[in-house]
Amino acid sequence: MLRGTYVTTQDLVRLRGRTQGLILPVSPAVYRTGGFRSKILGRGMEYEKSRKYEAGDDVRMIDWRVTARTGTAHTKVFQEDRQKAVYLIVDLTSTMRFGTQVAFKSVVAAEAAALLAWASHSQGDLISIVGITDQGVRHGKLASSSESLMKQLNMLASLSQTLPAHTESPLSFAEALSVVVRKVRTGDLAVIFSDLANLTDISSKALEYLSRRQSLIVCWVQDPIEQKSLPVGHYPVTDGFQYTTLHLSSAGRRKKLQSLLDQRNQAIHDTLKRFGSTNVQMKCGDEVVKVLHRTFHRSANPNGRNGLSPPVGFSRSSARASSTTRG
Repeated sequence: MLRGTYVTTQDLVRLRGRTQGLILPVSPAVYRTGGFRSKILGRGMEYEKSRKYEAGDDVRMIDWRVTARTGTAHTKVFQEDRQKAVYLIVDLTSTMRFGTQVAFKSVVAAEAAALLAWASHSQGDLISIVGITDQGVRHGKLASSSESLMKQLNMLASLSQTLPAHTESPLSFAEALSVVVRKVRTGDLAVIFSDLANLTDISSKALEYLSRRQSLIVCWVQDPIEQKSLPVGHYPVTDGFQYTTLHLSSAGRRKKLQSLLDQRNQAIHDTLKRFGSTNVQMKCGDEVVKVLHRTFHRSANPNGRNGLSPPVGFSRSSARASSTTRG
């Protein structure tokens, strides 16, 4: 695992050797008029499932067996052999520049993003790393070459080493995310690495947009004390500009703090579940590569396809459970 308060390009390059077996999911392709924009790499199309028919779906792809059985129009969904676009959106704002064990949350996020970037590169995917800081948003050009990936990893390392600006109105992750989603198109894969500390109506709308039009994975990064409050004591804290002391001198104060943490974490969990996103939870001090391998790993599959282990936390919400698999 990476340690400290920032990462270097060399740190991120060395992670390439730790991606063996990591594989990101392929988004199911649904036949729509003019719906395909990406370069087709092969002609193979494999049936994935059937789901309820939506306006704009190709009527030629209606699954008549499921339609007859359920009484509701269903359309076939296929796995498409194609070069997919992967957007790795990394939160490097002020709240991520924090950690009590081993590394800052920003370091954990950068490590996870680099690991999935190398995994996507080995699959031949188009990759764009998006770094969000208090000062603004930096986009890596969507490309699949090694040269492009190196430039993007260098950008990510550089952003992690930039000190947060002391400004009265820093750019929030929620505001930046609402801008970023406009670049992500239908059928792409978006992976967000963030502590979701500022989950507001703005970011909720952005997450909803992504979950409806693209495959969405959220890597929720936390510090251990954001899950369970510290023991009784006095703790010095700083934002890099100001210093103060966190007083946890009584059981009552700790209990109140724990209640606030539980409410916040439950609200985030419920929001992600409502949108049906894959949720990967990781915290400072975790062996990040092991966490990712528990969720995304290449496994033997009798159909010859790459399987995925069940996601950590939860998978698709019950709102999407209406999709019916053809018998």
